[in-house]
Amino acid sequence: ENSTLGIDCRNTFNLTSDTLTGEFALVCEDRWKLGLLGTLFFLGWMMGVVTFGNLGDRLGRRKTMYLGLGLNALTGMLSAVMPTFWTYTAVRMLVGFTSGGWQMVNYVLAAEFLRPSYNSYV
Repeated sequence: ENSTLGIDCRNTFNLTSDTLTGEFALVCEDRWKLGLLGTLFFLGWMMGVVTFGNLGDRLGRRKTMYLGLGLNALTGMLSAVMPTFWTYTAVRMLVGFTSGGWQMVNYVLAAEFLRPSYNSYV
């Protein structure tokens, strides 16, 4: 409730399920959850870069890239059907994990095919 006007904050918004904010009612006192969502996505991204970098060294970059791509597609589709904000956030963190992983491996794989003088173009 907005204490200065005595108006219920949620009644001032036209919340539809067409947007993330509308789907989970991320307005008023719950606005902070949008920032948390982005923070956890990139935390997953950082963990994915480290994990997939090690996997790429052990399994091979191409296999690791395909594994990451498949997991990224799966977690991306899974995030579309999450019923609550917290399950959505957990799956989006996994999307970040797999995105950071396969993209980093893809970058290194591309750089390995070029002469060192062209690596700055990758």
